Amino acid sequence: MRASLQAISDVAFAQGLAKFKTRCHAAGGGPIYEPVELFVFSRT
Repeated sequence: MRASLQAISDVAFAQGLAKFKTRCHAAGGGPIYEPVELFVFSRT
C-alpha cells in the first residue's frame, strides 16, 4: 500500500498556495467547500 502523503518541494508548495489564494479571491466573501481527507497522527 502506497501512502499519498509525501513531501513536496518549496516551489511546488508556493505554486499550490498561489492557486489556492487565487481561488479564494475569485470565490468572493463566502465559504469555500472542498472535500478533504482527515489525517490523524499519534506517537507510539
